[in-house]
Amino acid sequence: YATSSVNYAAVLQEYFVELGLVQFLYHHALALCQDNVQALNNGGLLQKPPSIHTDTSEQMFRRALSAQPYHATSLCNLAALQYSSKRDFAEAETLYKRALQMFPGCAPALLGLGCLQYEGQESTDG
Repeated sequence: YATSSVNYAAVLQEYFVELGLVQFLYHHALALCQDNVQALNNGGLLQKPPSIHTDTSEQMFRRALSAQPYHATSLCNLAALQYSSKRDFAEAETLYKRALQMFPGCAPALLGLGCLQYEGQESTDG
């Protein structure tokens, strides 16, 4: 049932249905299975900046990684949060590289590293 709640929430989220219902379904899935990595990642993305709930997102992504330490999506979600919101470039780089160690062609990790390198180059040029 947890997977069904996650899938239903993802469909509703895709069609911009009431955010409260989507959040309820993710929380319901987590109540049924507290380590549901998909629910943790999707729930964390709902909180993503510019929301004020950055810490909630970080906690959800870290819980997902605790359940599955080498889950590429979780690694990339947490890295993107560290990069874009927390401005912790060192941790973002470490997380992206960890994703690439497990999945060498991981597009989000490659893109994230490219953004980090570009940002680093811009700060030294400007």
